[in-house]
Amino acid sequence: MSERLLNRNFVFMLLTAFFIYLSMSMTGSLLAKYLDYLHTSDVIIGFITGVFAVAALLIRIVSGRAVDVFDRNRILALVMACVAISCFGYGLSKSPLVITGFRILHGLAWGFGSTTCLTVAADSLSAQKMTQGIAVYGIFQQIAQMIAPALALYFLGYFSYQNAFCITSIFALLALFMTLLVKAKKPAGCKQPFFSQLTFDNIIEKKAVLPAVLILLISLQAGGISAFMILYADWLKITGISAYFIVNGVTMILLRPFLAKILDWLKLKRTIILGQLLLFLSLIGIAVARDLNLLLVMAVVSAVGFCLVQPTLMTLCINAAGEERRGVASSTNYIGTDIGTFLGSFFSGLLVTLGGFRFMFALLCIPALIAIALFCAYYKPTAAASGL
Repeated sequence: MSERLLNRNFVFMLLTAFFIYLSMSMTGSLLAKYLDYLHTSDVIIGFITGVFAVAALLIRIVSGRAVDVFDRNRILALVMACVAISCFGYGLSKSPLVITGFRILHGLAWGFGSTTCLTVAADSLSAQKMTQGIAVYGIFQQIAQMIAPALALYFLGYFSYQNAFCITSIFALLALFMTLLVKAKKPAGCKQPFFSQLTFDNIIEKKAVLPAVLILLISLQAGGISAFMILYADWLKITGISAYFIVNGVTMILLRPFLAKILDWLKLKRTIILGQLLLFLSLIGIAVARDLNLLLVMAVVSAVGFCLVQPTLMTLCINAAGEERRGVASSTNYIGTDIGTFLGSFFSGLLVTLGGFRFMFALLCIPALIAIALFCAYYKPTAAASGL
């Protein structure tokens, strides 16, 4: 590993993260509208959007340990190829059932991909550069997620859904090309049959459970916003909703370089509590919004809250274990993300059906209060907080 932050491996992993998150976020923005175009109900839209996370969650039973013992370069290449196939498949599909099949493949691929990308990126960083590096990794991820909805809507203005999904597949292929330039750290290898190693300890890093649960709670909120914000804007007859995602992303990008200084100033506990309170406030604001102006203000509030909480919790997860178990720790982090994203997408669809969009966004603020209570009750500073 290099002492330099922007070393060769880390730079190519940043580019890999950018292209794959661009592909995935564009797909997420396109999929809900495409399913609506196919006259699919809100509950089924929420289910299909969220089944991705269920598939990713199930494969994490093996992915964390697999990343620690198998060739990470081959895993990365296979994952990106499967993501490209899934994105291309969406555009060919006219049936929600067939789309669900490609969504499951997409989720299975990403269950390996997210763990492997984060692990390889972390392996490229020294302990002193870990927090800063994870923040930069998050910036590239956020840039992709920021511009993806606007790009998706832009392409839909000129191309069919089929061609738009084809473009998301091309971005996944660009991520595949970047992975071919990465020299991943050689794993430990299997000293005994792989499946005999799949004990609970090799699936879940116990020291990372609390931050993973908190990530689950913020992912609940993010899953609901991602799945239904564009449809909410259509219901409000608001045009230019892509500005919400752009403002949200720009705010995160501007704030992330200062994350380490903010942590030094506020300390860990106050950072997490402040971030969760801002997420709570942002969802209340979204629920009562009647025009784009208030939504843009809430985009800023949400971005500050998310930026304070998410990379901090992610670093706690990664630092919870030694280098030899970094794959399992990364997988534990994403298990929280997967469960939260699925529950957020699925139950948001149910809530929209039961009480409408405003009802759904208002109830999504509750996980922030639960997260504050859990963190205050159970967090105890340990070596996992080193590097924060």
